[in-house]
Amino acid sequence: MSRKAYEKDEAAIPALTPMELEAIQLAAQGHKAAAIGQMMHTSPSSATRYVHRGLRKLLAAWPAALHSSPIQNVPQFPAESPSRILTRKAGEARIHAYIRRSQTRLDPCWAYVYVLVMDSPDNHGTGPHGIAPHLPQHVRDYDAIIDWDRKEWLIFLPAARSADAQAVARRIAGERSWQSPFGVGYTLSGPGEDFGEAIQKSRRLALEDYAQVVFYSASHKRTPPGQ
Repeated sequence: MSRKAYEKDEAAIPALTPMELEAIQLAAQGHKAAAIGQMMHTSPSSATRYVHRGLRKLLAAWPAALHSSPIQNVPQFPAESPSRILTRKAGEARIHAYIRRSQTRLDPCWAYVYVLVMDSPDNHGTGPHGIAPHLPQHVRDYDAIIDWDRKEWLIFLPAARSADAQAVARRIAGERSWQSPFGVGYTLSGPGEDFGEAIQKSRRLALEDYAQVVFYSASHKRTPPGQ
């Protein structure tokens, strides 16, 4: 494609450098920064910069396309849709009912995503800067969002694998900012695992995530802790 044709084509991919393109391709294959740096004969920090620069170019070029193509089974509820958030009693009843029914299914599994707000500029994390009103946008249409405790939410993902839980946790973490920090953790569960222990594990991971975000991480775009 000529330079003139490229400039006229609004959908054209922005000019990625060979290093940026290679780094993004390796990251898409699941390689970590250290492995990418080794394969590209550069440092992990340089590899990370190549990935971030390349992604910024792509996001700048295709914001509408990205937002109009949500991940499958994720409903686009408005942020002010509190009706999808269950009380703890109703949420526990739904989880226990699913676990009972799952005993007759082949290879049953489910997951918990825990969202924890330790400090928030608004009450209970439900204001315009809080995470609660945005949770319905980032889950599947059959997931249960539960107001588990003050400033703490549990999301129950039935029939979920590790990739499903990680995808939901990543999307929720994308709402994070330094003005409204929160922690996200997820864990998988299945028959024979104690209900309370599985949830506590996801909560501990959310606390770990929060601590790293606030005290140790230079960026809020981290991968939420999980199994």
